Amino acid sequence: MFHYLLMTVGPREGTQFVLAEGKQNRIGRGLDCDVILADPLSSRVHAIVLFEDGGWFVRDAGSRNGTYVNNQKIDEARLMAGCVLKVGSTEFEFHESPTKPSDTNRFDHTQTVIHDRSVLQAEEPAEFGVEALRDEERAHDFLTLHQLSMKLLGCTQPDEVVRVSLELLRERVRASVVGFLWASDDGQLKPKLVIPEDATGKVQLSGDLTELVTRQGKAIWIDNQELAAKGAAGQHYADAICVPLVHNGTSLGAMHVSRKRPLQAERF
Repeated sequence: MFHYLLMTVGPREGTQFVLAEGKQNRIGRGLDCDVILADPLSSRVHAIVLFEDGGWFVRDAGSRNGTYVNNQKIDEARLMAGCVLKVGSTEFEFHESPTKPSDTNRFDHTQTVIHDRSVLQAEEPAEFGVEALRDEERAHDFLTLHQLSMKLLGCTQPDEVVRVSLELLRERVRASVVGFLWASDDGQLKPKLVIPEDATGKVQLSGDLTELVTRQGKAIWIDNQELAAKGAAGQHYADAICVPLVHNGTSLGAMHVSRKRPLQAERF
């Protein structure tokens, strides 16, 4: 039997969050949570849903505004099918299903790679610096990196580092959507922070493209034009790039950028 939370009130209404039995499923604003909320009334780790003693329970994690089950404020409560869980201003219903719920965030169209490039053999910093001074466009990139470095000096929390980086990236490339995806233990790229939050489904990749990014360490430029034929006018994203974040040869996650107008190949 599979168990999941269905968001009924919030920016991602209709999204299903499958719960794992062997771990604490954390809900809150923190990027290390399993269900991440962009909700000012939610604490960094607001509540924890876990399976123990043959049943599912929710525990308040010392939140500022409390956790509610069926409109009753709780420290801990057992969850039954149909229970309404309220965290901050966001509400969920607890459900069980004999089959695994579908991932409502994923695309249902074909994503085509226009171009890919390995980031495992990066340029030497000194070479990049010299090149940036010679080229006006890349000099602008160099200035943006300097601006980012100065802003990051004022950050004290990992969540803040990610948000500041994404906001600057979105401004620099005039993106419609930017996102930070974390590589899970099962090899999937799962959104941890997306701006704007209601566009979470726009930053996920098919299995084959996830393999390129996580296993092969390749940055990819994706053509999403087929979405234009299937979606409503003005709602599609022309193309996107996804760049892995690599440490010691391992992809820990990725940065994803989508635009409603095509990205320029020379900027990739």
